[in-house]
Amino acid sequence: MLANPHTPGFLVDARKVATLADTIFARARAAGLAQPRVGTDHITDCLDGQVLRVICYERKHVWEPFDMTLPISIAEASEADIMERLARSDFVFLSDAATSASIPTTDKCAHCTHVCAPGATNICDWSTGSSFSVEA
Repeated sequence: MLANPHTPGFLVDARKVATLADTIFARARAAGLAQPRVGTDHITDCLDGQVLRVICYERKHVWEPFDMTLPISIAEASEADIMERLARSDFVFLSDAATSASIPTTDKCAHCTHVCAPGATNICDWSTGSSFSVEA
């Protein structure tokens, strides 16, 4: 018998990502969003719009055309640009600062969180899973 190639920590994170993708898919469908717009306060491999498309296709067998509103690059964007993109977002993921302090968008998103919440359909703190009640 072969050993599992994934660590227990990876499996916990993978379940969290799958649960988030399922929840976003369900909420986007319930809201009738033709092209759900997602944003996050840092560049990540699992909360990117294109990756969410694939995860949802693998799990739901439906191609959901997620669009990524933030971040758009590693270059520092203006606060006005970030605020405009947050306002256009249907879903926004916020991480803890310890994992993403090197990306300029993070500090500006953290500074603007109070403005983001009223304009977005859903806010999720990635580190705690709050708002989506994501359990590992």
